[in-house]
Amino acid sequence: MAIPQRPRPDLEELRQFYVGKDVRTVPKPAVVLDSAKIRRHCQSMLDAVKALGVDFRAHVKTHKTEQIARLQVGDKTQDANFIVSTVSEIEHLLPTLKALQQDSRHTNVLYGVPLLSSQVSRLANLNRELGPGSISVMIDHPSHIESLMRLYQLSKLPVGVFLKIDTGYHRAGLPVSFLDKDGLLDKLNQLEDENKARLVGIYSHSSLSYQDSSADQAMNNLAAEIEGCIEAFNAHEKLHFSRREMVISVGASPQVTSVENLTTGFYSPSSN
Repeated sequence: MAIPQRPRPDLEELRQFYVGKDVRTVPKPAVVLDSAKIRRHCQSMLDAVKALGVDFRAHVKTHKTEQIARLQVGDKTQDANFIVSTVSEIEHLLPTLKALQQDSRHTNVLYGVPLLSSQVSRLANLNRELGPGSISVMIDHPSHIESLMRLYQLSKLPVGVFLKIDTGYHRAGLPVSFLDKDGLLDKLNQLEDENKARLVGIYSHSSLSYQDSSADQAMNNLAAEIEGCIEAFNAHEKLHFSRREMVISVGASPQVTSVENLTTGFYSPSSN
């Protein structure tokens, strides 16, 4: 049985109610967004990652809207990758995700918190509905292997897996030296051999950069994240069992701003 959801508002009804209304008369609480700025920021991000030759995964947790999600991935890339903080966000974006697939774009959504057993059945439903290669999860504890197995049993499709590591923030993720805690890598290797899961790479999100006051600090924290991920690969040969290219996924909002400055010439690092 599906979890009850709030009905999706009719877009035309929303337009009829809000378009042309004075902002002072809009029912409160409310948020008013400048669509021109949103479009500009989304395009700036897409231009930056293209210039740097890196992949991009758009986070939807702040806006939670189909319209902005579309802008975040643009219309000129083959991949349309997202990250969410709740399963409800995936369910809400389902029509958009299917539309992107119909446009022949490779679409993948990462459930952006360590895999919760309570969310496995809903993720399995989404995995079946969106098809192979559409759902990824992250793990940072051996107990998550059981949830991975259950997810496969329910959906009959493997999901992508990111190993979450701690590169200094100490809020979530395994320290590099404990990445193989209780045989985690061997267990993941076995699931991959059985085609029940697929290791995508390593994920790090260090919120230290939110305390930064300069572009230099943000870039230094970003470099530390990347170095921590590389250290994890070098320290654990078991991570190479797949014999394919692995993904290193890093970055937070302040670092993104600094990366954009790299491509526009506004940022000149004071050190290497």
